[in-house]
Amino acid sequence: PQVNNLNLEVIVDGTTYRGNVFTGQFSSTGGTADAANNYEAVFLPAGTGSAIEIRVIGANIADDGVPGNADTTDQDFALVCDNCVQNPTFTLTPDPLTYSICTINTPSITNNVTIGSILGFVTPVALTLTGEPAGSTEAFVPPTVTPAGSSVLTLGNLTGATAGTYAMTMTGTAGAEIKNRSIALNVFSANPSVTTLTAPADAASNVALRPTFSWNASTQAASYVIEVDDSADFSSIVYSSAVTGTSHTPGTDLPSNTPLNWRVRATNTCGSVNSATGTFTTVALPGDCSVGTVAQVHYTTGFETTPSDWTADPASIGGNWAITTARAHGGTNAFLAQDPIVVSDQRLMSPVIALPAGQDGLILSYYSHQILEDRAGGCFDGGLLEVSTDGGTLWTQVPGSALLTDPYNGPFDTRFGIPTPGAQAWCEDPPLANAPVWTRGVVDLSAYAGQSVRFRFRVASDDSVGRVPHGFYLDDVLVQGCTSAVPNSIFAHGFE
Repeated sequence: PQVNNLNLEVIVDGTTYRGNVFTGQFSSTGGTADAANNYEAVFLPAGTGSAIEIRVIGANIADDGVPGNADTTDQDFALVCDNCVQNPTFTLTPDPLTYSICTINTPSITNNVTIGSILGFVTPVALTLTGEPAGSTEAFVPPTVTPAGSSVLTLGNLTGATAGTYAMTMTGTAGAEIKNRSIALNVFSANPSVTTLTAPADAASNVALRPTFSWNASTQAASYVIEVDDSADFSSIVYSSAVTGTSHTPGTDLPSNTPLNWRVRATNTCGSVNSATGTFTTVALPGDCSVGTVAQVHYTTGFETTPSDWTADPASIGGNWAITTARAHGGTNAFLAQDPIVVSDQRLMSPVIALPAGQDGLILSYYSHQILEDRAGGCFDGGLLEVSTDGGTLWTQVPGSALLTDPYNGPFDTRFGIPTPGAQAWCEDPPLANAPVWTRGVVDLSAYAGQSVRFRFRVASDDSVGRVPHGFYLDDVLVQGCTSAVPNSIFAHGFE
């Protein structure tokens, strides 16, 4: 496998050809470096040029190039040049190749220059620099080097340099042999200016969990840092990122249904300055309590204590739910009803849970991971949710209209008699090699407010294909409502 990313460049009489950039059978100029392949080539027709320089550039070095050194991720490289004749010459290597300075506190910079010898080349090399800031001074000590040797460049009088980026060129001249190397100098003369936030609009609501933030460019900014916090003093940052441009989209979700503050800090080598603070509120997800209310937990369990207060119905046939440690959403335990190659009807019942009246957002939430035999438009094997309001004597299926997330996937096969043929069910069926995918189910319980209920997860299978040892995994069950003041829990049960 590729460990290091090396790029090939061939410079022929001043014209650059990059590896794997072709027009027909021969290489062409332009294009971009190849970051995907570990074999790169440049093919040139006979007579293209006389002076050829070959470069292997370490674009990303993840490990060293010494095979068998300490670990197995080492990667070296080989270079082949057909129909090439190497002539005596010199190498020119400045170090570093990029500078970022603040003229307030950096009046000068130095650069270490190495002159190498190829095939015994000993002609003295004269060193010069062009493209430097107006008014600056330059001095190579020594100004001429006999290969192999070195020199030190001092670029001084930079306190009066105008802010900007300077593309400087260091040149080594030894008779007819001339080599150029580029050095970038980024000059800043003051702290960056304060940037202005542009999106999301201040006090915006229903903002996506991964919004695109944008702001105006700051004068003399080298980069920016965006910070998002639920506290106005930014004492508990919930998201931050360094950014080089003037927009950014987070790669992870921000908290849902939450008032948030954000700011952008412009930075350069002189210092940094924060923008004014912007505010927005993220979109509410199913199961969220509205802004201004608080969640009141009535029941919660992660099945971490055995035995659990959830019980497998003795009337189940062909198998039954059991605690598993094979896959869990939180902690180490989850419940699992396997999908066997026999007719089964496996039922898992909750304890009695009292649901209060007069609360908004009364919901059941849970996490499931399903590997169940599906079919086109429905399920051969599947799971569903039932509810009882009489302690568990009579059960009815929770309708699809109450499922705020993770809707049923379709009906059971009509030939299948357990449970009711055609009943809607879940039967997600990802490839078994996939990593666990947990889905949060949220169920609207407003129809049962003021009653005591039991829930029953039910998994049924036919007598053909199964998914053993997998099936329907269940974890992290929660029942909650929302009130305008901090409430006392009616029923709380935790197993974490």
